[in-house]
Amino acid sequence: MSLQFKWKVKMTFQEHGAFEIDISGNVIEVCLVGAFNREATLHYCDDLDLKITDLEPMPFYILLDIRKVEGATPESWEVAQEHNNWLSTKNITKKVIVCTSELIDYFAHKINESTLQDKVIYFNDLNTAKNWIAKDKRM
Repeated sequence: MSLQFKWKVKMTFQEHGAFEIDISGNVIEVCLVGAFNREATLHYCDDLDLKITDLEPMPFYILLDIRKVEGATPESWEVAQEHNNWLSTKNITKKVIVCTSELIDYFAHKINESTLQDKVIYFNDLNTAKNWIAKDKRM
């Protein structure tokens, strides 16, 4: 007599990574903190989509502060890339990214440059980034 076992496992994952989204005029300020998995990235992208939809058709800026991001899973980067594909169809003026980690900066460049090209600018200081947006809005 041989025993056969069948296993059926359903796995759900909790979000890892935290975010805050604020809007000031036509600037969507985003702060990401921690290490991100797919679930947290989906949640962040969905919330950001709602904010962008509320602003449409007005041109807008995204100020993305990723100085406190510790990393992300490959699946998280894939979600971010898909979101950038969607974002490239919207009325975005600039995506202003603030980053101080060389590794995170490398991945940020990789997923942003392929779809948003000339719509992305990088800083390593938040106040400098905010001043750049204020100056750009006056032009």
